[in-house]
Amino acid sequence: MIYIASYPDHMSLAEKIYSMSFEDFRSKYDYSALKNKIESLVGSWKDGMNRKELKLFIRNSCRYLEELWEFLMDSEAIKHTDIEVFVDPFIKKHNFSQDEIEIFREALLPDSLTEEEKRKLELIEIAKSGAGIGKFIKFHPKYAGYDSYEFYSEKEISSIIKNLRKKDLEEEMRKVDGRRASSIEAFDRLIEITNLSREEEEKIRITRLLSGILDERRAIANLLHAYLLMAVDKFSEMEKLDPMLLKNLSFEFFLKDFDAEKIKKASSEERISLFLGNKEILKGKPAEEKFNEVRAHLTETNKDMLKGFGASPGKAKGKAKIVLNTHDDFPQGSILVTYFTNPEYVPLMRKASAVITEFGGITSHAAIVSREFKIPCIVAVKNAVKSIKDGELIEVDGDTGEIKILD
Repeated sequence: MIYIASYPDHMSLAEKIYSMSFEDFRSKYDYSALKNKIESLVGSWKDGMNRKELKLFIRNSCRYLEELWEFLMDSEAIKHTDIEVFVDPFIKKHNFSQDEIEIFREALLPDSLTEEEKRKLELIEIAKSGAGIGKFIKFHPKYAGYDSYEFYSEKEISSIIKNLRKKDLEEEMRKVDGRRASSIEAFDRLIEITNLSREEEEKIRITRLLSGILDERRAIANLLHAYLLMAVDKFSEMEKLDPMLLKNLSFEFFLKDFDAEKIKKASSEERISLFLGNKEILKGKPAEEKFNEVRAHLTETNKDMLKGFGASPGKAKGKAKIVLNTHDDFPQGSILVTYFTNPEYVPLMRKASAVITEFGGITSHAAIVSREFKIPCIVAVKNAVKSIKDGELIEVDGDTGEIKILD
């Protein structure tokens, strides 16, 4: 499945959301009931499920992932357009200096623990308890990490455990507390230097809350997806099917009754589906042709447009590493260049000296994690993946959003 969206529609949705009061926004986007259902489903997983149990688990996983996507689809609009709809106009209106822009960016970060911070602290505690690889992989898929279809190898997990055992848990907790305190202080400082209107303060509060919502949604969606992949692999093994046959099918397929024959038949017909929002608009060959057309348009090269929005401050110089598969080797100190990041990219971001993404805004995963890691990040860089060559020496300025090709 491939989801596409109209940028004007995203802009319109973002403007609508930013016109809401903070309390109305918090009430409308409370998805705690759905989160509880997902956590209950994940908690029901057990080895040795029979065919009927696996089918039910797969069906419910697909249903909840669809509900999660639909429930928070509007918030995706802000993730991609917050710079244009709110951040840039706000900076220009107040004629901010570079130092004031940095205070503003800091003020937009959530003052609660991010999912990456929670995960890191929990992992350190488990690693220091002497737990081995099995504890991380067998019982905690959320720790294992995965890309579209592949869990991290035992070698990768062993390396993670080894590094975690060197960490001081109390020191890491102090760092987290410091980051949260900085966000609160920046928000208070912003109120002092700008004399915020009530409407502007509401928008900042919405952005802070949305950062947390998107962060949590990524984590719980990835956790459920990990369990879904395990269920698909178990079911495929039971039915003597290639797991890729199931993984190429849409969630909608699994909401109805399915068996091995229906999977084979659907797989021969349903190679790719395009969704506009949550509505399927094309499938099969027409969808594939339209996708290739859109992809060709998106990858037109223009090196004069290598400028985006500085989402995390600082400067870095290094060799660019284009990443489309998070299991590729990533040299320490390289500058990560990709379309967008998600939790799969975190191990690479730890090694990166800077991050560049084509998509995303101030509330994107790349922006939030880069600031946690204190590395420069530039988002919304049009054609970055096509314009920057792998291995090319580049210089990144996270304050101004500028990227210089030095080779």
